[in-house]
Amino acid sequence: MAAGQRFCQECGTRLTAQEAGENKVITAIFCDIVGSTSLAEQIGAEEMHELLDRFFQLAGHELARYGGTINKYLGDGFLALVGAPVAREDHARRAVLAALDLQERIAAEWPDGAEPRVRARIGINTGSVVLGQLGAGAEVDFTAIGDTTNVAARLESLAAPGAVLISAATEQAVRGYIACEAAGDLDLRGRAETVNAFVAVCRGARRSPLERSDRRLSRFVGRGRQLTALMELADEARNLRGQVVGVVAEPGMGKSRLVATFLESLGDSAQVREGRCLSFGSAIPFVPIADLVRAQTGLVGITDPGEVMTRLHERLGQLGLRPDEQVPYLANLIGLRAGADALRDRSPEAIRDATFETLLAACIAEAGEALTVYVIEDLHWIDPVSQDFLAALVERVQGQRIMLLCTYRPGYQAPWMQLSYATQLALPRLGADESRELVESVVAAGAVADEVVDTVVARADGNPFFIEELSHALAGGAQELGVVPATVHDVLLARIDGLDEEPRRLLRTAAVLGREFTRPVLAEVWDGVSAIDPLLDELARREFIYLE
Repeated sequence: MAAGQRFCQECGTRLTAQEAGENKVITAIFCDIVGSTSLAEQIGAEEMHELLDRFFQLAGHELARYGGTINKYLGDGFLALVGAPVAREDHARRAVLAALDLQERIAAEWPDGAEPRVRARIGINTGSVVLGQLGAGAEVDFTAIGDTTNVAARLESLAAPGAVLISAATEQAVRGYIACEAAGDLDLRGRAETVNAFVAVCRGARRSPLERSDRRLSRFVGRGRQLTALMELADEARNLRGQVVGVVAEPGMGKSRLVATFLESLGDSAQVREGRCLSFGSAIPFVPIADLVRAQTGLVGITDPGEVMTRLHERLGQLGLRPDEQVPYLANLIGLRAGADALRDRSPEAIRDATFETLLAACIAEAGEALTVYVIEDLHWIDPVSQDFLAALVERVQGQRIMLLCTYRPGYQAPWMQLSYATQLALPRLGADESRELVESVVAAGAVADEVVDTVVARADGNPFFIEELSHALAGGAQELGVVPATVHDVLLARIDGLDEEPRRLLRTAAVLGREFTRPVLAEVWDGVSAIDPLLDELARREFIYLE
């Protein structure tokens, strides 16, 4: 019997994690239609059935876009989970974005002044639950059990019509990414203590995990060689020898911090345009490229359609392009209706080709002004159209003052990295001395015992993000390390849940054996269908384990 496995007491079959009960940190969403009883009386049963069907369709669509699922239908509402059954490292952000988008869809489907008037209220909470199946036979029900869902339900009951009310735990996880307003301490039915709550209003300005107003950046440690390489490659690009660079490392190894430090070192000697792929955006065309366009044309933070069109015209004119002809393509790319209306009679293929031509012309014209660094973060989540555009840009960078700098995780292979002017930089784990230096940049020297620092260094295993999060737990007053910080937990679990079933089970079995194990011992306790050698090779390729 494999270590860590659980079996049915009646028939002896192995239970999956979901069947046996599994602890996970997730974000729960409760949503219902306000005044549904009186609404049903007003419009009748048949029309109410059609209304509810449309409501659930809208909800299911928005949740699916962000990787969430409806767990239970509750008459005129539902319970949805994000981060289960598949873990998501940004489950709170996904949940709030899905809720905000759903409220927009409801307002558009049943606008003010229309009959019937439909409004929903939504409550969201983030925390630990036990996921598992209850019941037997035809009555089996997969559910999330714990106070996390109870609080979400109570918040939903207190939310105003059309509002999204979130807990303090959720607000902390989405801070900066979502603009929120304090709702104060609320009395929730069935709870002795009040709960601090917030109203989620709209998307915030934050784009990167580094953009945290509540925490200063720690010391830049252990990446001097890679920083020097980036600076040398930038000099090559500045001398009309365009460069393409990929920075690859597993989550938390400091890809974004390296890029930020490099960009800071450039100062005013280069133009920088940054775009970011989103974990939930791989099916949405041009997600990171739209960021580049906004940066190129000074549209960051600008929402007024008239001003957007004016700035697009001005910038393309400055670059010597054809604004009257080409602005509609960029406006369409960033989601401005004026662009879509102007291109109504053109085929999708023609729009795509003309958009590529406009973007490439703008990039090359910009590079004529000064060294231009285009940064695309999290390329492993890129949408296919954006990847095609970047491939076209890569073909044009030679002879230009252009540096395309991308970050991505192991497992993703950029299709252009075999070119002579393409360079891949890998970020290794920090050594013990570097890890201690990073701990001491967060926790004052002597504030915690040396053995606790040694525990942080050993447990984080050279991952800068893990070191920082564990160190901040100590800086917050903890004198020892108990529970893994939620930020670290979410990243680890999301990576593990991204594996197929057999390698995921083998990894969990190996974890029971400890940080180090031998193949013979692992083979002895492994009860899976597949042989362990190919699974170990897959885990090593994805950098979950290191083989000797």
